[in-house]
Amino acid sequence: MPVSVEADPETYTLTLTGPAPREGAERTSTGAVLQNERTGASQLIGLDGAEPRTVTLPRGSYRILGHTWEYDTVGNTVVGTAAIHFARRVTVGRDSSVTLDTEGAKPVRIGVDDGSARVSLQSATGIVSRIGSGTGAQDTGLVAPSSAGQYRVEAVPTTGGTLDGLSFSGGLSWQQREVDAHEPGSSADALKLLLSQYSIYSWLGTATGEVVDIGTGADTDPAAMDLKGKIVLWTPATSQTAFNNALYQKLSDAGTAAVVYVGYGLSVYRPTPVLRLDTASVPALRARLAEGPLTLTLDGVNSSADAYFLHHSVDGRVPAGADWFDRRSELAKVTTVQRTHGYPSDPKGMYAWTTWHGLTLFQQSTRYRPPSEQTLYYTPDVAWTTATFHYQYDVAERVYPLGTLVSAPTVYRAGGDYRNDWMSAPFNPALGKQAGPAQITRDGDKLNVALPMFSDAAGHRAETAPVADTGSTVLADDSGKVLARNGAPGRATFDLPRKDNWYRLTVDATRTSPDPVTWMLGSQVTSEWRFRSGHEKSAAAARLLDLDYRLPLTGENAADAGRPLDYTVGLTAQGSRRALPIGSLKVWYATDGTDWKQATAARGADGRWKVTVPSAGTAKVDLRTTVTDTTGASLTETLIDAYNSGCADIWC
Repeated sequence: MPVSVEADPETYTLTLTGPAPREGAERTSTGAVLQNERTGASQLIGLDGAEPRTVTLPRGSYRILGHTWEYDTVGNTVVGTAAIHFARRVTVGRDSSVTLDTEGAKPVRIGVDDGSARVSLQSATGIVSRIGSGTGAQDTGLVAPSSAGQYRVEAVPTTGGTLDGLSFSGGLSWQQREVDAHEPGSSADALKLLLSQYSIYSWLGTATGEVVDIGTGADTDPAAMDLKGKIVLWTPATSQTAFNNALYQKLSDAGTAAVVYVGYGLSVYRPTPVLRLDTASVPALRARLAEGPLTLTLDGVNSSADAYFLHHSVDGRVPAGADWFDRRSELAKVTTVQRTHGYPSDPKGMYAWTTWHGLTLFQQSTRYRPPSEQTLYYTPDVAWTTATFHYQYDVAERVYPLGTLVSAPTVYRAGGDYRNDWMSAPFNPALGKQAGPAQITRDGDKLNVALPMFSDAAGHRAETAPVADTGSTVLADDSGKVLARNGAPGRATFDLPRKDNWYRLTVDATRTSPDPVTWMLGSQVTSEWRFRSGHEKSAAAARLLDLDYRLPLTGENAADAGRPLDYTVGLTAQGSRRALPIGSLKVWYATDGTDWKQATAARGADGRWKVTVPSAGTAKVDLRTTVTDTTGASLTETLIDAYNSGCADIWC
């Protein structure tokens, strides 16, 4: 009779002890990841100071990686002063102990040769570790956010050989801050104050004045104080808007140069600029005020002219510190135009991340206020994915980004000079260009549709917005007989006959913004393709036509209301970047989605067609384009609210 026996693995205890605070630090905490070097299985262990903690592990070889935080207390606030990274190997073959220490830690110096740039909040250093390869690989890691350079970064060197699949990395983004604060004549880094614009309306300029701390403001009578030209620090105890608005008005009437505000509950912020101060910066500012009078110079900008997305890594070990200093001349330069079609000065994030052995590392971000033009600098020879979004909205207590656009992973070359446009109208499907892999594929006898319907004119892939995006995807034969339907825009899997045939695919997408002023263009997109497809042994891009619109619009995606709009249209097909000859092209326009009039369209010398839409006054202009190529494939695309003519929105 067969008998099976399952034996428990041989296990032992491992006692981990974190490092005690070094001189000058008040306390420590450690995050340590234990990873089995055979299976890749991992667990996170938290250590408070030098208190030991015991875990039970199967016999084997393990990696211990992570970082130790050192803290000081300023007033009632605990402030991190250093993050110390480590990675080492330990063998578990008996009950044993390991003390993690900071001995030998060396500084990780970061910098860029731009005196106005500061490292951003969403930067990080950390360690990733991969055991195995392919789909069965096990990944783990731990990162320490930069907190805008508010603490030191150090590294304890790995000893005893390399750790294959381990990388110590830094994902560091830099830019000029929206608001910078410094004492006149002193280094901008001397006071580590994190300030930002309080409202969507940016404050531009310079203000210099003595800092006056009014605390919560509960007992403040601005009329009885000499506040003219002063910078007021205000940490309100209440978020009652009526009280805070009234006090703000009194501060403004008293002639204050600026209000440095901590918290929420203020809905007026003009004419005196209101600047938000990060809560963690308050103790340091008050400690400086306790030493004597303090004069600050505040500088406010709309968008940083230059921003940096930088990546550094050391594979196989944690080094004895690092010197990660970047020079612009050694980076890739990308001239970046950021457009908008709603809330022209609403702050946005530009995000970027790298990949390492298939892993996404450290999403970094910088801020900008569209419309703007920035020069972005990237670390060369690394695959970068870049993204931005138009607005954030709430659905059932969850926050979603509206109008997310994502680039394909791109490797920039050192010294290269590139250009990229974001959020440029019209919004329509992207079947290649910068959108990444094919969006509509034939795999065997299945048609897989994953189509980004609201991509921008540059071809950045659009992400579907939950609840806001509705519509349908319909497949028909060449006579128009419906073969299959799905009640989602640009999302479907359809069965097809094996034989090579002509088909018609119609995708209708409507974006209904939760707030009527958040998504002002590209409200509806309908694309109707005629394409030919037959059995494919493996997934291959279906040959669908793709229109390439190039409209000369302003940063608000607007044309001159009193002049005709001249633009060009090109043609490609999914699966190829090569321009296709256009067999025929017709364009209609409207301002109400119903009364369509034909525009002028003529073949250009470069293969692109030139289109002229008559002046439309102040309105949102709709476009309908029908194009055929020389094989018989065709596309009719209807874009409602394709672009602005003049400014028809609420802020005009």
